[in-house]
Amino acid sequence: MSEKHLVCKGATVYCTKSMINNNPGTAIPLTITSNIIVELNGGKVAATDKDCTPANMCFGNCNTGTNPPPPCIANVQWSKCYENAEVTEAGMKFLTEESEATCMTFGGKVKIAFHGQSANPQPEELKNVSPQIMASILPVNPISENTFIINENDEKRENQITDAYWIDENNTIQKDSFPDFPFTLYVKVDTPIVGKRVDLNFKFEDSCTYKCAKYSGTINSEGIIVIDNFKFETEQHEEN
Repeated sequence: MSEKHLVCKGATVYCTKSMINNNPGTAIPLTITSNIIVELNGGKVAATDKDCTPANMCFGNCNTGTNPPPPCIANVQWSKCYENAEVTEAGMKFLTEESEATCMTFGGKVKIAFHGQSANPQPEELKNVSPQIMASILPVNPISENTFIINENDEKRENQITDAYWIDENNTIQKDSFPDFPFTLYVKVDTPIVGKRVDLNFKFEDSCTYKCAKYSGTINSEGIIVIDNFKFETEQHEEN
């Protein structure tokens, strides 16, 4: 791509040798500890090539072919960093969405699943944006329609959707636009209860084209609800 997004807080990564977190759909958050000075995208700190230890990422057990598989001890060296700027006198390089790393412990390849940046329109701008553009910027609107109640030990707990995405034919996570054909939707929730089945309602923000869609799914061990054959239904308008 001609323009590369810099990686920031909210980014996710995966390792090709992880037993579980080995593709974009099972990627884990990248914890940024190297930089507290440079911020991107509304206050999100930028990641650098010094975010390279177990404090920044842990991919569970490593698929080394041994039994039992050893725990991840991430010790990576990043490549394909942004070369036109450095962070402080330490000479740290910014990571981009195309950055990759090699683990010096077990040889896995670490890649960026999502760069962490997202559209952040200001309130004064929203009134000038068409419903079609808003549907692209905010495809799934995490407000009241995406809040649900689950029961645990006779106590009700409110849950909120924190992320939603699909994975295209190139195994790339997509969040900025959704296809018109049925696809698999991955929905992350906060404070998940593994194994609970929940009902979800979705809608496009400020869109007059799509109506609410209702789906059900079960929270897996990653705190994700996988919904197969997901598709927004268009509103049917009567002709005069």
